[in-house]
Amino acid sequence: MSDPAPALPDQPLSPTGPRLLPPRSVPGLVELDVGTRLDPAEAVRLRRAVAALCDDHALVGLRVDRVVAFDAAGLGLLLGLHRLARAKGAGLLVVGPTDRLLTALRRRGLHRVLVIETLTEDRARLAVTAPGPAGAAGPAGAAGAAGADGADGADDGPGPG
Repeated sequence: MSDPAPALPDQPLSPTGPRLLPPRSVPGLVELDVGTRLDPAEAVRLRRAVAALCDDHALVGLRVDRVVAFDAAGLGLLLGLHRLARAKGAGLLVVGPTDRLLTALRRRGLHRVLVIETLTEDRARLAVTAPGPAGAAGPAGAAGAAGADGADGADDGPGPG
């Protein structure tokens, strides 16, 4: 039996903004396509949507594979959404970042805090990169994917570990 699709706050969504995606076979997971922008203009809608979804789901997947525009505030928004989900007793999974977004997350060390699931070109799941014990992540196990040790095989440049 699948969970009914949760209602998002009754604020109209822009064509480039967040929208719910069909459920996949991970218990307690709901996915939200964040749209094409991660910036202050979308922050309020995303916070409201994630807060509402965390009330009914153990894991919220943020599909970011369509994001073409983001800035430092948008990266901070992802961190804030992670904290919001944790405060509500849920997990947050960042799904499908573009190469450009993933590079920005790594440069700022956010890959050590956020649970990131990469996608292959055909949008199939590839691997989950979860932070180590210092990041205190737990939802990678709920996603049921490999690579939860944080080693996704990519070189993220100079630095520790």
